[in-house]
Amino acid sequence: MKSFLTNRNFTWHNCGTPVLGGSAVCKECGFAFQNIKVNSFIEKLQEKLEKLIKSDADVKDKMLLISSFPVPNTRADLLDCLASLKMKSSAIGPVDGGSSGENLSFAYWELFCNCIEKAKISFANDKDFIPFFNKYETELKKSKTLWGRWSHMNSEIKFLVSLFIIHYCYIIMVFAISSENIS
Repeated sequence: MKSFLTNRNFTWHNCGTPVLGGSAVCKECGFAFQNIKVNSFIEKLQEKLEKLIKSDADVKDKMLLISSFPVPNTRADLLDCLASLKMKSSAIGPVDGGSSGENLSFAYWELFCNCIEKAKISFANDKDFIPFFNKYETELKKSKTLWGRWSHMNSEIKFLVSLFIIHYCYIIMVFAISSENIS
């Protein structure tokens, strides 16, 4: 199977429509361009992550690599990418990678969102993408809950909020005790 994807613009010979390089489908006739290397996206991401791990990069560098990794263009690559990101991603994962150990789920979530946006543009009516669109909506709902917002905060902010709550409770207790003593 020939790969039609290039970085250059070209005219699609089936319908004569000018196509932007890297497009997933022809806007005129709907032909889905396919790439020979279906798994290349995941392999490239894993390869770059392994290089970072070998170089003792910190969690922020790994998160940046994942969240800003280029989104695949073809239907097959996009489906493969979404399938592998589906279980790794979480909208309520820690933004900073977590205070203990590495939790890259939020970086995977950002990449998952970028893939979903591309899928919505190019394959909005494709039934194979529906489970991924559903996962996206479910995760968005989770992130809007109070617990989701708390989970999403970095550890320094969590510490400060906790300290404030403890201090506030202490003031209320002192006030309650002093009002009992007055009466």
